[in-house]
Amino acid sequence: MRSCKGFTVTELLACMAIMAVLFSMSVGHFSSLRERQHAAATINQLSNALQLARASALSQRKRHTLCPSANGENCSDDWSNGLLIHTGTHPTPGTIVTFYPRIGSGDLRWHGFGSGKSIQFQGNGYLLVQNGSFIYCPPTPDPRLARALIINKSGRIRAAEDRDGDGVVEMSSGQPVSCTK
Repeated sequence: MRSCKGFTVTELLACMAIMAVLFSMSVGHFSSLRERQHAAATINQLSNALQLARASALSQRKRHTLCPSANGENCSDDWSNGLLIHTGTHPTPGTIVTFYPRIGSGDLRWHGFGSGKSIQFQGNGYLLVQNGSFIYCPPTPDPRLARALIINKSGRIRAAEDRDGDGVVEMSSGQPVSCTK
């Protein structure tokens, strides 16, 4: 007599139930991963824009400005909209070097000396006036997703790090990055 090999309906239902539980547990992890990747992408884009503005100022030996821009043609006041690099001064752009459009949600803020409406690199790569930091605040209230870039007077940038192992990055002062206004 020939025997049939396979699964019973009960076995298939049990397997599908286990798979559904595993899938529902992983969905939360994927959204957290997506938020972390978005925070990293925003900070990387800002870092690239700052490095390009400084390198352009050095190579052309003239002032280059990084300012917030929603349309890629004019400077605005909200750093979260996008980033414009141009020759000239704020608010009147000279020759436009490049435009970085907004990546997505989240808030990007400048904290430092000077007006905060633009970052100007001189022909020697140094900042014209301001040094300080950019802080990225995620759309969710999770402080572990906040990031910061610190810029010194010589135009060099560095990412804030989590020095105490609590999952929240700290500023130069040792204080955790804060997204409260």
